[in-house]
Amino acid sequence: MTHAKTKWRLAAILMFVAALPVVAAPKRRSVSKPITAPFTATVKGSVVDSTTGLPVAFATIAISNLKVTTTKEGTFELNNVNGIGVNVPVVASRTGYNSDTQTIAGNGTFTLTFHLRSRPTIAVRLTNGTTVQLDDDSVKFGYLILFSGYITTTSQQFCKGDGTRVTVPITDIKKITGPSQIVTNSSCCTRLNAELQRVRVEQKSGQADDMTFKESCDGYTVDFLGHDHTTGDNVFYKFSDIAEITFP
Repeated sequence: MTHAKTKWRLAAILMFVAALPVVAAPKRRSVSKPITAPFTATVKGSVVDSTTGLPVAFATIAISNLKVTTTKEGTFELNNVNGIGVNVPVVASRTGYNSDTQTIAGNGTFTLTFHLRSRPTIAVRLTNGTTVQLDDDSVKFGYLILFSGYITTTSQQFCKGDGTRVTVPITDIKKITGPSQIVTNSSCCTRLNAELQRVRVEQKSGQADDMTFKESCDGYTVDFLGHDHTTGDNVFYKFSDIAEITFP
């Protein structure tokens, strides 16, 4: 009897297990690998101002460690661009503008049009009545050293009328009123017969002072340099020819 009961219990257990639903093991999701095939492409097109639609000269086009500069007409072409993958970024940038990025798919010829949004400009009004707009992120003070070129800075050293020496970043300046006047004495300069450039500097803090350029005490003439916003050209202006500079 004991042996029969044991066989009966074993059979019942087997029947119960067989009646249980079969649960399939979860399938492993396949992960697609990124396409890393090499490509060769030609990228060409133009860069325009998003507001005016005018061409943006001397913009930089960058892709796969290659760079090219747009023409005066805002056009560009890059041949034999070699790289790997798809959705490769192409970046257009220039001073005075926010950059723009587009992508190419890899192999082939692609014609792109970039629309760059202009940044606020710096207005330089000259004594002859003309006004020039300069890229705000390109301007510098500078003085020319013979056979060496321009020494430039974005933080200018001045001497105030009370003899205080100050360094004023361009980003802190609201307005400079000229044209510069030549003065022969300053409490900051002890060099005899020095011809010092004096302008009026109004800072964004509201402080305004007549100041002389520190470098003029050393015999140098300080100019104002930057990129013409319309043409993209590098330009410089003598402070003796500047009536007013207005900063954004």
